[in-house]
Amino acid sequence: MDWFRTPGIHKYETYKATLKKIPATRLSRLTEALANYDPVLNEYFFDRHPGVFAQILNYYSYRRSVRHYLSIHPPDYSVGTGLFGLSRT
Repeated sequence: MDWFRTPGIHKYETYKATLKKIPATRLSRLTEALANYDPVLNEYFFDRHPGVFAQILNYYSYRRSVRHYLSIHPPDYSVGTGLFGLSRT
């Protein structure tokens, strides 16, 4: 199980097998040697909009499209999905 933290109090968890479902993406290649891994907290930190990150994890889990919600600024989706190697659908 991997833990992910975004700015604020948002914390997410998912299985490594879930992230391996989409190869050649940033989350599928996570290792503990990366700078965004905190060995004390045993989690990865991503400085991304929490709503966008939740949608990205949803995409990995269920292969549902990353959707735009009115509460999230559209460029945040483009930057977020691009950073993780996903196309916005």
